[in-house]
Amino acid sequence: MPIGIEKRPVYLNVDKSGHLVMRDAARNIQAFDFIEGELTDCRVVAVDGHYGASEKLQLDFSDDDGTLYRVSMGHRTGHARSIVLALAGVERFGRVKLSVWKKDDDGYIRAAVRNDGELLRWAHPLPPAGVDESGEKDTTTRDEFIDELLRQIQARLPGQVSTPAVPSSLADAIRIRREQALPVTPVIDDDDVPF
Repeated sequence: MPIGIEKRPVYLNVDKSGHLVMRDAARNIQAFDFIEGELTDCRVVAVDGHYGASEKLQLDFSDDDGTLYRVSMGHRTGHARSIVLALAGVERFGRVKLSVWKKDDDGYIRAAVRNDGELLRWAHPLPPAGVDESGEKDTTTRDEFIDELLRQIQARLPGQVSTPAVPSSLADAIRIRREQALPVTPVIDDDDVPF
């Protein structure tokens, strides 16, 4: 029987300055320009943070010594969409390098992804945003497209057996999380009782 001590991932997030940031227990900050390693997982998780509930895109990277790094960013941000659109064109994942930065002239965070040293371009154009009945911007089609690309990426990652469910909304994520937390009680009828 294999036994061991499971390592906790090293958590990083993309902050407003456009860096990959790691905070230690004393809240000291280290900023990085890129992360490189084997991309082992990508998923969307619902989190309840300081500013309320939101969805985060998480990318797991493993380095040569087996350390797991988990990069988190807003799921519906432009740089998260750009990362998914770039990864969507990869058939076989090698060493993936994710770089982020902020352009001073427009304030947006940019991202570049490389697979085995090759700079990845978007595999598909981003669908245009629509307008809903009230005249507001509607990104539903765009969001569904990104979610489908994310499911396809997950299926191609090394070690993935089946395509995990990606919630299409925060409400779905909460419902899925509740279903996973509820214990499953087997149905027992009188024939199963030994006495």
